[in-house]
Amino acid sequence: MASTTGIAARFRIPKIIKNFVNDFKLWQSEFWCTNLSFLKSDTEGFDVQILFFLEKQIDKFRPVIHIEWFPTTEKELVKFLTDKNYFSVDYFTFKKFDLLPNYWVQDLFLVPREKSQ
Repeated sequence: MASTTGIAARFRIPKIIKNFVNDFKLWQSEFWCTNLSFLKSDTEGFDVQILFFLEKQIDKFRPVIHIEWFPTTEKELVKFLTDKNYFSVDYFTFKKFDLLPNYWVQDLFLVPREKSQ
């Protein structure tokens, strides 16, 4: 079952998304996933919520993440970037931002600060 504590508990996540997260966690444990270097989420507005549901895996593996940024999730995305020590990169220009670009862009890379080079 997906985490029901912290910020993830505030989101009303459709059952299909919860099932995806549970399937991912099951896949990881069954196939002894020992590394996760890149994660792409394209869940039509639920990308940030997915990040919080996969919090343990993200903390463990510190992958580069590709997400779609919806302006309605800006506050939660800033919290993720700050809490997890990530920065964002404009997918189209590769311009780096401490948190989020000062303009809206649909696709972002989220990069752990320790991988900034």
